[in-house]
Amino acid sequence: MSTSHFQLTVSRGPDAGRTFRGTVGQPFRIGRGAETETALTDPNVSRLQCEFLTEGRQLRLVQRSRTVPTLVNGQPIDDQVLVPGDTIQVGETLLEFYFVGDNQAPTQPTSESQTSPADLRAFTERLIGSQVHKYRLQRIIAEGRTGVVFQAEKLDAPELLAVKIYWPHVMHAAESRQRFVRAMKTMYPIRHPHIVRIENAGYTNDFCWLAMEYIDGENLQQRMQRLGAASRLDWQQAYRVGVHMAKALVAAEEHQVVHRNIQPKNILVRHSDQSAVLGDLMLAKATESEDDQQITRAGQLIGDVAYLAPERTGGTVEIDSRSDIYSLGATLYELVTGRPPFVANSLASLLIAIRTEPLTPPRTFQLSLNDLFAGLIERMLEKDPARRPQSAEAMLREMERIGRMAGVSV
Repeated sequence: MSTSHFQLTVSRGPDAGRTFRGTVGQPFRIGRGAETETALTDPNVSRLQCEFLTEGRQLRLVQRSRTVPTLVNGQPIDDQVLVPGDTIQVGETLLEFYFVGDNQAPTQPTSESQTSPADLRAFTERLIGSQVHKYRLQRIIAEGRTGVVFQAEKLDAPELLAVKIYWPHVMHAAESRQRFVRAMKTMYPIRHPHIVRIENAGYTNDFCWLAMEYIDGENLQQRMQRLGAASRLDWQQAYRVGVHMAKALVAAEEHQVVHRNIQPKNILVRHSDQSAVLGDLMLAKATESEDDQQITRAGQLIGDVAYLAPERTGGTVEIDSRSDIYSLGATLYELVTGRPPFVANSLASLLIAIRTEPLTPPRTFQLSLNDLFAGLIERMLEKDPARRPQSAEAMLREMERIGRMAGVSV
């Protein structure tokens, strides 16, 4: 091994911002016990969670906890050889691994651990009122893990657009930017009433940006929060969302795109006609790779865990549109029940529940829910992909049949 030291930086969890250094060949244990080299405060981590072992020129991470899984790049491991840039998740804590002291160490900020929240706030504030390409950024309308979205004025036409600026660390690598450009070429031709339209994209001043259709409305997460204690929709409203999203997924399927991040905050509802529109499809294509496990290299699983299909929670099979069907099912379940399909007090427990626990029927929480629609949601949430609708088109046909039988139109 060409380096003698490595570094772990906590980018998420109770110990966010802490950095640990170790020496190759010497004991290094991760856990919350005082005898470990980290002594994390995260209560969801075992006292001895995992440890580093040196073997020849390789540094391996070995699982030691019997109850809490250790994830490397989002995938549970027992024994994993590490490479610079890998992420290690234990409990609610995310650590990022690099060698230090040689040319394998990062030379610029590459992760949230090296770009503090204060840095990101300053970055965002500097952008307000600035011009990116031919767009004037006016105000922030959304902010998330991958970037910030501005309402923007198009300078050469009287039109409002949404411009997403990706955090510099998200698209810092040349390979990431090349994927971004390829995704733009693939996604630009997609024109569908239930998918946010992409107008333009580029790379300016060390960050990637994406100009897209401005939707005057709110996302489903905001709508559910606005409902307060009731926090659920009438089944016919949820059905309408389901049909619109099924149509969007049919279009995505036609372009061989798997969204990977369907959840309430990525579905917008337009105020004028209550039409549901799917967003963030560009990010899905930009983070795609031949090896789906690489999607998690940026630091965490794509998509909030509560909406992930069981096959997405482990290093298993090739991902296809059936995982999107599960995620849409999880979203519809929450819309009609007010809660995700599975709830737990820790990441480890949630992963186990998604993989193994039986689903509580949605009619348990809303007795007025149409039987056929409830049954479809349950099939969409089958743990075995082979038991779900096998394509977006098949799912749409079934939804339309339910609408005809129930006398509901969209």
